[in-house]
Amino acid sequence: MLPERLGKFNLELSMEKTNLISFSRFPESEGSSFEFLGFEYRWGLSRKGKKIVKLRTSPKKFRQSLSRFTEWIQKNRSKRIRRLLKTLNSKLRGHYNYYGVINNYVSIDKYYRNVRRILYK
Repeated sequence: MLPERLGKFNLELSMEKTNLISFSRFPESEGSSFEFLGFEYRWGLSRKGKKIVKLRTSPKKFRQSLSRFTEWIQKNRSKRIRRLLKTLNSKLRGHYNYYGVINNYVSIDKYYRNVRRILYK
């Protein structure tokens, strides 16, 4: 049905890139989480005890982001502190703006603590 629907708007579906993912809220099922656009989608419980979809930073993207930050700090550690911190704040703001979604505070805090550790080192 999806290719027909997209055809109405002169769009087409690339079959090499298209994948159906089973995503069930029952933990015993196989597809209880998946990754998309840098986030890991998984089922969890709300504070009221209802099952909801939770997002967190994908572990792969988290590691890549920290390694890119480490490379950046190694290349720029000879710069003046004021200029370095101005750029660092801009980088952190960009990270927070993209990954700052509901239920992702733990990953954002973990990223901040790791960035501080790398910067101090």
